[in-house]
Amino acid sequence: MFLLKIRQWIFAVVMITVVCIGAEENKDRNSPIVLQNSQVKLVVDSHDFSLVQISDLRQNIDYVKEPGSSLFEIALWDPQNPTTEQNPPTWYSTRPGTMIMGNMADKYIFTYQKDSEKQILHLKYIQIPVRQKENMVDVEVTITLPNHSSLFEWHLSMTNSSDLQLYEVHFPSLSGLASSKPGSEKTDYIAAPVYSGVKMKSPRTTKGASQGLNEYPGAGSSIQMLSYCDDFGGGLYLASYDSKGYRKTFDSRPTASKKAFKWFIIHYADLPAYQKWQLPYPIICGPIQGDWYDAAKIYRKQFASKNWTPLYKRTDIAPWFRDLSVWFQGQDRIRDDTKPMAAFTDHLIKLREMLGEDYGFHWYLWQKYYKHDYRYPNYFPSQIGFKEAIRHVQKAGVHVMPYTNIHLFDQNMPMWKQAKGDTMAVRELDGKITKGGSCGTMAPMCMSVTKWRNIIINIERKLVRCYNVDGIYFDELYCYPNFCYSANHNHPCFGGTYFTAGMRDVLRRVKELKAWKKKKPVIMGEQMGETYMKNCNALLNGHADQKMDSIPIFQAVNADNTTEVGMFLNSAEVGSHNTFMSSIGFNLVRGRQLGWFNFDQFDITKPEYSWQLAKLREFCSVRRAGQEFLFFGEFLRTPDLSSLSTTTRVVQLWITGFKNKQKYEVPVVLAECYRSPQGSIGIVLTNHTAQDQNISIPWNAKDWGISVGTKIKRQDYKKGQWDKSTSFTLANKLIIMVPAYSPMLVKISLQK
Repeated sequence: MFLLKIRQWIFAVVMITVVCIGAEENKDRNSPIVLQNSQVKLVVDSHDFSLVQISDLRQNIDYVKEPGSSLFEIALWDPQNPTTEQNPPTWYSTRPGTMIMGNMADKYIFTYQKDSEKQILHLKYIQIPVRQKENMVDVEVTITLPNHSSLFEWHLSMTNSSDLQLYEVHFPSLSGLASSKPGSEKTDYIAAPVYSGVKMKSPRTTKGASQGLNEYPGAGSSIQMLSYCDDFGGGLYLASYDSKGYRKTFDSRPTASKKAFKWFIIHYADLPAYQKWQLPYPIICGPIQGDWYDAAKIYRKQFASKNWTPLYKRTDIAPWFRDLSVWFQGQDRIRDDTKPMAAFTDHLIKLREMLGEDYGFHWYLWQKYYKHDYRYPNYFPSQIGFKEAIRHVQKAGVHVMPYTNIHLFDQNMPMWKQAKGDTMAVRELDGKITKGGSCGTMAPMCMSVTKWRNIIINIERKLVRCYNVDGIYFDELYCYPNFCYSANHNHPCFGGTYFTAGMRDVLRRVKELKAWKKKKPVIMGEQMGETYMKNCNALLNGHADQKMDSIPIFQAVNADNTTEVGMFLNSAEVGSHNTFMSSIGFNLVRGRQLGWFNFDQFDITKPEYSWQLAKLREFCSVRRAGQEFLFFGEFLRTPDLSSLSTTTRVVQLWITGFKNKQKYEVPVVLAECYRSPQGSIGIVLTNHTAQDQNISIPWNAKDWGISVGTKIKRQDYKKGQWDKSTSFTLANKLIIMVPAYSPMLVKISLQK
């Protein structure tokens, strides 16, 4: 008891007195509010709690070029009258409403605490007026700085006494940002995890929304993080550590001067919040040393590693899926006739025989209708002979995964009326059913509705039980997370976690179906994202993530937590040796299971594709030999290939119907680096030219973890076999000879 009292007394001593500042008192108060440790400093204006400065003390870099912005913006609205007057007139929200900011408060109160581990700053904005003086909102922003960290943890709560509902919160809303490093205005960029990742150059003049820095979960952000990099070794980190999957938007935009930028996260209200509301997860923001890769590894360590289980620790991975190298996809276009189905089946088996190993087959148009994106979810009965075909190809080593869509319902069916589809649909603010994108009469269903989720689960149960499929595919798993304004659904007005929770419920229940019996389920979802990795084995990005200049942000975080599949190739690309090798090589080095080849574009049973077939076999063997890296391994920083010559490759983007031909300047050898769970380093390479390439790669001890001068063992895999291992002292450069038009793997291990 005595020790407890002493601790309480010590804590009381380090508490700093609460300071109350009225509007009049602000005029005479000139001392800023500072939160600082040995690494970083945050300065807030004491008059209105606006942002003054964020500094990296280690590198002597300031990141606020234009001080004075509010730390938050809050939108309130009247759902019955959403076009209410705007205050102030500048409106950034996605809907009309009334915006309030921190500089509008009547009083400002701050509390500062410090103990042996951290400092905490409480900023209280008292009586922010909303329309009329009697309508008030109080806001509290809490900023925590651990003693040994450069990253601040941000929280926000509010008490709403107005007659308007909370719509959305922009927080932290940090404006006037830019590195003070000389020359950074020409080199800086924002790295955003759009699919794998993109560099948004010139953030001081470029609007982020046009670059796809948008919605989470799905429809843009594959993880919950942005990083700003000045390209001189300094930058800022912005992330939300939200494991429940609340709907949010990441954005950036230039300031009026075009000399700085503003970035923020939009958080959507999960309650009407007439009284109290608080942000249900922390925001982490502050200076970092390094670039987007270092930011990705911070996110991995602090968030991803605490929420997702790496593949090497999981016991639910089907052995066939773990060992799989390549996927094909296609459909039987023949109408109800068992003989054509049998011919199609024979074709799949012939492909298996010629490839020489098992493959996965993503089967489209297996259902009774012969048109894609049509009549969902009325799939049954299947095409005649489908069940028998599955059994036949499985015996030959083909693993079947049929197509299904997770959230669309065709309104032009009797089933729509019978199931009362209108009661399950996502609705707009005006009460109308939301349109289902490009799929004509399709309507997106609200994932909060149990009845809809049961419909989907029953479809998958029948596929597993009656057709004995090897896996399930969910198209549009990472679809646009629609707002739903239906008053009859069991969810808040539009924010919250109901979208994510509904998707996760479907995946979990499908994974746990008793119909799988002794099979370990394989579930694949469309596009790239972290949200559903627990119950979704693989992510199909073969038709979305095609850009060869993408940066591997997602992979640096989650390569060993999930499995990616494929890159789409059309007939012209398959026919070109150079393009075929560069595209499939990009697949391999990024760690994806290969292919997702369509029969219409690449039928490897045809004699004219014998060269491509032989090369595909080589790629499959490298992927299998490098399983400890390419399936189970952690993705490390890309090797420095700047000394290599480059060549031009043209990719026709599927997402634009192959109308957009994108040129890329890429090194003559593509390469990525991985660390196995046992600590070995694997460098996976592809020479996509017709000449042998003798290359020199600088050894990156900082990011790869083995120091120059260490006694190591090296073993190379190429042309389908491992060579003899050699032991030597690790030098500062790795010399590798990569044969023409070939993939290979270099394994570096510590000598025991």
